Amino acid sequence: MASKKPWRIIPRPLLETILNNHAQRHRVHQPLVLHGPRGVGKTTLILERLLNNWNNGPHITGYVDFAESIKAQTSPWASWSNSPPPSLSDCRKNLDQCLEAMAEKALRLGAITSRQIFTSLNKW
Repeated sequence: MASKKPWRIIPRPLLETILNNHAQRHRVHQPLVLHGPRGVGKTTLILERLLNNWNNGPHITGYVDFAESIKAQTSPWASWSNSPPPSLSDCRKNLDQCLEAMAEKALRLGAITSRQIFTSLNKW
């Protein structure tokens, strides 16, 4: 059942501070899921303002848009709840591509070694 409460509005400078703190001084390596109504600037904030700065330090950050495969099927004003969900294979492919790009970027920056990548892969 949907909540009747309106979305809480968080000012952009505060959101940028929170996201930068999460990326630069994280305590646990974990994904950050940013969600909210369409058209409020979530993707723009991450891709155009924050992501490049996050990849300068000793760690690497990636961005995966799990709804990328269904964007062409919807118009900007339509609700995605009326669209079929993206397939699991598309989501997995997007995540795999992002992880591979992050590993390559980390190798080039010297943040990790190829041995560390192989050790991580062998754990799975």
